[in-house]
Amino acid sequence: MLELEQTVAQLNKAAVGPAQAITMATKPSENRNVLYVPDQVTKLPAVAAALDGIRSRSAGRLIVDTSETPVVTKEACLLSPRTCDAPLRGGLYFKRPVAGGYCSTAFNARSNSDGKWYMMTAGHCGNEGTVFDVYQPSTGQWHRVGHMHAQRDFVDDDYGIVTINNVAGWRPTRWVRVYGSSDTVADNSYPIYGTSTSPEGTRVCLSGARTGSSCGDVVELNYRGISGGLARAHYCHGPGDSGGAIYSYNRARGIHVGSGNGDDDACHWGLFQGIREAERNLNVHVYTG
Repeated sequence: MLELEQTVAQLNKAAVGPAQAITMATKPSENRNVLYVPDQVTKLPAVAAALDGIRSRSAGRLIVDTSETPVVTKEACLLSPRTCDAPLRGGLYFKRPVAGGYCSTAFNARSNSDGKWYMMTAGHCGNEGTVFDVYQPSTGQWHRVGHMHAQRDFVDDDYGIVTINNVAGWRPTRWVRVYGSSDTVADNSYPIYGTSTSPEGTRVCLSGARTGSSCGDVVELNYRGISGGLARAHYCHGPGDSGGAIYSYNRARGIHVGSGNGDDDACHWGLFQGIREAERNLNVHVYTG
């Protein structure tokens, strides 16, 4: 068991990284261990070789399960602009057709009071009533998602929720679109299983409409606030990434809100709003299926 834990930790650190985590569990009743491995990751040479070695030494006591990773759908996704057909997910180009410019989508969420659907993004992306569209490659058109329902953008708070007007059409899901980079493996349907805080030293990733995906370590907490403020991390970001999903190890961790030193094109000083504070103050919860 210890060897298995060490191997999984090494693969997640060296060969996979936080955006495609291998997780493990035990089945005591069967005296077997289970590895949940994203299907794309099993194709990486280092991972395949490690899995073969573990299997050969496990005497049939290891199960490799890829069912926890959703099958990539046939709906089209584009790199320019960074959009996808439904299901609606995080990490996409969130156009403001009236106000101008664009932000990024973070996570689908549901109201704690009435169950209504929303898309989370940065609060500074628009005042209440600002409308947002997402481009659908299959139709070649921009389609309305909804309008900013509630938001806050003040000193150490930056979060908002956008209504999802046509839930049946958008089919919101727990996915974030992960773009291929030196830190991440491309995955149009990366699943979010829960939320988490991000203590100093946590490795987090951004998926945004401008930069795509980038990962880095959290280096400072409570930026601009005594407690519950923004966190600073060393990931790459740029204009248009505001509102993008901050995540790692299949957990929603925050919403990207900008740069701490005024350099919008940087791989340091990335600021993000903690997801749990945003959930609490907006009275919603990130949808995890």
